[in-house]
Order: sequence, then C-alpha cells, then structure tokens
Amino acid sequence: MKVNHDPLREWSLTIGDCAHNLRATLDYIAHALWRTHSGPPTRKELKKIQFPIYSRQVDFRSNREERIGGAHPDAKRIIRKAQPYQRRNDPDGHPLAILADINNHDKHRLLHTTYAIVQDAKIVFPILQDMVVIDHPTPRAGRFHDNDIVARIGVRVCGDDPKMHVEPHETYGIAFDVEGPGRGEPVADLLNDIRVYITDTLLVALEPYF
Repeated sequence: MKVNHDPLREWSLTIGDCAHNLRATLDYIAHALWRTHSGPPTRKELKKIQFPIYSRQVDFRSNREERIGGAHPDAKRIIRKAQPYQRRNDPDGHPLAILADINNHDKHRLLHTTYAIVQDAKIVFPILQDMVVIDHPTPRAGRFHDNDIVARIGVRVCGDDPKMHVEPHETYGIAFDVEGPGRGEPVADLLNDIRVYITDTLLVALEPYF
C-alpha cells in the first residue's frame, strides 16, 4: 500500500464544524422546548439553557433545572431518559456522550487526529492463466501506513505460460484517532449515527412539545 500524503489537517476543522452543528441543534431544541412551554426566558435564564448531556446522574440532577427547567414535564422526562448515564455499560459510548466529547475536545485543541483506513476490501483476478490461487487473501481492513502489506497471495503454477493480474477493490476513508473521543471509528459513519439518533429518536419523541 502506497500512501501519497497523510489526511489533510483541514479535515479536522471540517469534522469539528460538523460536531459543533450537531451540538448546536440540540441546544436549539432545548431553547424551543422552553419557549413553547414557558414563554421567552429571561436574560439570566437564556445564558444557562442548553441541552443537557451527562454521563453521571448526579451531574444531570444538579444542572437540569437551569438547562431545561422551562420545558414541558414530559419533554424533560424524555430528555432524562436519553441521558448517557442511563446506560449501565459504557455511558461514554452513548451517541450524545460521544458528541459532547468531540465537541468539547474541538473547543480546546486541534480536533482528534484522523488517519486513513481501508473499508470493504476485496481482491479479484481478472487474468489468471496457468496458475491457481491456493491461498485466497482477505485484505486487511482498518488503519494503514505507507508501504503496509494489505494482503498476501499464495499461488501455484500449473502451466507453461503463467500470467496473473491482481485488482484490489477497496473503499478508503478516514477515522478518528483511537486515543481521542471518536475511539478510532470511521468519521462519516460515527457522525451519521449521531445525526440519525438526534433526528430519528430525540426529535421524533420531542416533536409534540415544540
């Protein structure tokens, strides 16, 4: 595998913008829920309204009133049930917790180094003459570096004029750094999963209270 250049630093900025926009969408939801049920908030209240995202119950309880206190009680119940702390196992792996971590990370430093990955890889042999593939490879997926070996092919010559042409069919992408909040997940997949959770789960449940 030949890598001509590392993932562009500009991609990190774009990813940060996407995460910020998703987080801002949640805050717009919190403001809309408040205004619909309680009317326009005071200037003091306005500074505190925010969609709460907490991996610890104690943090949610100590902040919920200033964050969503003006929303309809049923809307507040839905938001409470959507909190990452409700997950017994790995609350920090909840879509909202990941979004909050990515967004907060982006505010304080250059976002989560991204790296190149191989996805959905396979190898085909359009030309295979007087040869037999005895060890059909499964190309390695995931992160790769320059000059990495993607697959090894075992063949046996069975004729006088052996010819073989190898074509790798691969999809390339970028992923979050394994040490960062994205946990090494493919960028597009993870951000889309968060978007779908917001639009198809949260918004659908909260729509009656806008």
